[in-house]
Parts: sequence; structure tokens; C-alpha cells
Amino acid sequence: MTETPKLKPKTSKYVENVLEQEELLQQLLHGLGSPLNIILPEMFERNINQFRDVFKKHKVNGSIYYAHKANKSSALVAEAKKQDIQLDVASIKELEDGLKQGFKGREIIVTGPKNKRLLEKSILQECLISVDNIEEIQTIKKISRQLDKKPVKTVVRFSGFKPHDREKIVSESRFGIPISKSDQIIEELKSEEIEFKGFAFHLSTSDDRKKLTAISNIFQIHLDYLEEGLTAEIIDIGGSFGLNYMDNKRDWQNYINELHKQVSGERDEKITWKRDNFGLKKEKGGIKGSLSLYQFYQSEEKHDYLDKLLDSKVPGFNKKFKSLLQENMLELIIEPGRALLDEAGFTVTKPNFVKFSETGEKLIGLEMNQTNLNTQRWEFMVDPIILKNSKEQSKRLAEKDEGVFFLGNLCLETDIIQKHKTYLEENLNEKDLIIFPNTAAYHMDFGEATPIQKKTAQKAVIYQNEGKEFEWILDDRYSVTTRGEL
Repeated sequence: MTETPKLKPKTSKYVENVLEQEELLQQLLHGLGSPLNIILPEMFERNINQFRDVFKKHKVNGSIYYAHKANKSSALVAEAKKQDIQLDVASIKELEDGLKQGFKGREIIVTGPKNKRLLEKSILQECLISVDNIEEIQTIKKISRQLDKKPVKTVVRFSGFKPHDREKIVSESRFGIPISKSDQIIEELKSEEIEFKGFAFHLSTSDDRKKLTAISNIFQIHLDYLEEGLTAEIIDIGGSFGLNYMDNKRDWQNYINELHKQVSGERDEKITWKRDNFGLKKEKGGIKGSLSLYQFYQSEEKHDYLDKLLDSKVPGFNKKFKSLLQENMLELIIEPGRALLDEAGFTVTKPNFVKFSETGEKLIGLEMNQTNLNTQRWEFMVDPIILKNSKEQSKRLAEKDEGVFFLGNLCLETDIIQKHKTYLEENLNEKDLIIFPNTAAYHMDFGEATPIQKKTAQKAVIYQNEGKEFEWILDDRYSVTTRGEL
């Protein structure tokens, strides 16, 4: 039987309360334009506290560094400072954002690819630098001598981790120093210009087996470095703690099943634009390929994932991760981006027009484009929420349960907001608002651009005052005291 695949989003009670502020959202969109990005600092605070509770539970000395790259919002950087966590930056602009919001250099880690100018500013501000390659260490030493600065605090980022119990081809990474070359940088790290602080890695996966393999490799290098007189104080395991976007598991499983039916030819009605199969293809003997989608439903995510990781035994050591951290007196650094932004923002837009394709598909044009949801790189596999206009009657565009595709406002054939068909939960009228929920992490502005001179979306912060009433402020005017005294 052919099913209607819906992808209902997860929403917390707080977000539902915000979405009940229909008049406020209508006014904001009218005044600031469509699309509009809404930032919710209270949800950001909730996520921070959830990670902190895990550190306390396991009695681990842990530090949270917010990965600024996940969102350009200056309000979130201000809130990170207010919540007394640290900052992970990957560009000069991100570093300047942190300094502007009151972060000291010692509260910032500089990661990712770095040019000489970023290294210079990081050294002048006395930031912690996550070293990506041997040449970077040599450049840091040279800049330090030229500036006559004290030793530069560094952690060394490694990659290419190998399991202890079997031979395996290790996938290559563009980041980090291969662990096979870990002994080649020992003398570089003993330099008087370098203050070696420890180790770092980042895996773009929440696969706990791969994470534990990396942790095992790092602890072995730690023992090797101790013999060479290099004592680590820090292990930085990066981010990728996973995030669940879905209201329930069944929706996600049902969608994947229906996608397989589309690929195999069992399903007549298409559920994606031009039958895009997200990396899957039909071959003799079945369906081949790899699904090129984020795992939008995850039963174990965020702080629960970290909780499990700390309580897991590390291969080759027969001890739990938390025990190894405690015994070696190591500080654990995490760099969540997506996980700290869970439900910390959403995108609001409005319908622009309705039309039909040659094959009879209903197409709803929106007052936004594909870069406003970054669907060019990652399909956002969550259905939008229809926020009804309760005060004005307007033209009906689509019926409840009707399948539609959302188009953008660019002169591009590829400007499809979501490639998956949306089966509406509500009737859609011309003056209703369309909410794309939980877009703060990477979707909201990571790939946002200004084609044909379209403006990028403005950001507004919605928060509750001391009387629990909702107020708003422009993102760049939000400060550490906006929601009350520190």
C-alpha cells in the first residue's frame, strides 16, 4: 500500500509557546521582511545546561566551546558569554565576534584552516590554537618569534585513527595530522615558542565505535608523548553529538521505505522533485548506493550521546573513558555546534504564488530562496509548520494532506526549497506564515548568499522578560544583559 510520507518536526513546549505568538511573528515578518530568522537564547541555554549536567554526573573536568561556525548570530555568541562557556572560532570574523562580545583570548579556541593573519591575531590575543598540520606549527613558531610573544598554547589535531583489533583501511581526511606521523612533530612541540596543551580530533559522525577508536588512539599517543616529556592537559573531541529533528521514529522509517519504493518502481506518485533519490539507485539484485541525507531521526543524541560515551570502555585500555580522563587528570573539551543549537531558532517565510508543473505537481512559491535554508548542500528533511492567520481571510492555496513542492524566488531551475514533497498538516492560505523549525544549526545561514541582489535574511531574537512575556530585539543589539542582570 502506498503511504503518505510526512516528516513531522519535533517541537518543545517552549517553541510551541513562541509559535503561539502569531501577531508578534506577523508583525516581525511585515517589518523585517521575508524570510526572517528567529533566534531563541533560552533554548541555547537549555542545551548548554544539559551538557553541563553530564559532566557533573560523571565527575569529569569538562569545558564547552560553542562552535560559532554553525550560525552567524552575534546574539548566540553573547549568550555563550553570558552562560560562561567558551568559543570555538574558525575565521578572523568569528574571532572578532567573540572579542566584541567580551570573550578573552584564553576563552577561545581557533580551529580549522588558518591563514597567517588569523594565526597572528590568535597569537596576539593568546588564544588556544588547534594545530592542523606540521607547517602550521612552524608558522606559529615563526610568528611568535617575530612578535616576541610568550609560548603559544596549542593542541594538536590528529586524524587517520586505526582500530586495535583488526586491519582496516582508514578513510582519508583533509583535516589533522595522521597519527602515523605523530612522532614526527615531537621535536617541533618541544620548541620554546610552543606551549603544548594536549590533543584534539573531530569526526563528522556520531558513530560511537569510531569515536572510541579515536579516543583509544589518542590515549596511546598520550602515553608515547609522556615518555618524550610532553605532558597533555587537554583532550578535545570536537562535536558531532547528533541531533534529532523528528517527532517520531515511524515518520522517518516510513519516508525511507517510501523512497525505496520510488527507487524500485513500486511507487507511482513521486515524493521528491524530479524523482531525486538522494544517492540511491536501482540495480540488478536490489537498490544500491548510499543515502546522502543527515539522519534526521536519532534516538540517542546530544548530551545523552556524551553520557554514553563517557561511560563506555575504551578499546585497548579496558577502562571507561571517564576513568581514563580522571586518572590522567585531563580536561575534556567538546565543541558542539548543531547540538547546542537544538531548537534555538527557526525560519519564517510567506507564500508568494501557486502554480502547477507540466506533470500536475502543485508548486508553492515562497518569499525566500534555497540559500536561506541551505538545501543546495543538505536537504532539510523536516516538514514546515503552517501558522494560520486567524485575523484575515485570504485565498486558499492548498488543502490539508495535499502534496506540494516549495519553490524559491530566484531565476534558477535549481531553486527548490525542499526536494522532498510536503504533505500539508493544515490548509495553506495566502496570508498564513510558513515556519521551517529548528534551522539554527547550519541551515539558517551557513550557505546563505545574495544572488540577483536578493538580501540575506534578517535575524530577530525572541525571549521572555522577567514577567514571562515575550519580547524581541534585533540580533546585533542583543547583549549579555538583554534578558536581565548577570
